[in-house]
Amino acid sequence: MFQETLWRPLLANYNSIGTVMKYPNIIKLYKVQKLTTFSRSTIYRLIAEGKFPKQIKLAERSSGWVEQEVIDYLENCIEDRNVDNTNEGKK
Repeated sequence: MFQETLWRPLLANYNSIGTVMKYPNIIKLYKVQKLTTFSRSTIYRLIAEGKFPKQIKLAERSSGWVEQEVIDYLENCIEDRNVDNTNEGKK
């Protein structure tokens, strides 16, 4: 019983009747930095410029980002690069 309780959160996000629950995965700054390779100052500068997803306030001294929003940002960067490369080939 103890072992099942210990591992249950690691297996999947299920509710009490066994259905998968959908909720955003919240990540902290160090994970955002790891995903993007951006420095802390670059992340906050891009947020101020409206170019990067804003963090959400979790507590008085704690913030996090919705992981999917950060991933979407990175995917948009890749798409923009691919569009730029396509346009360069047409010149």
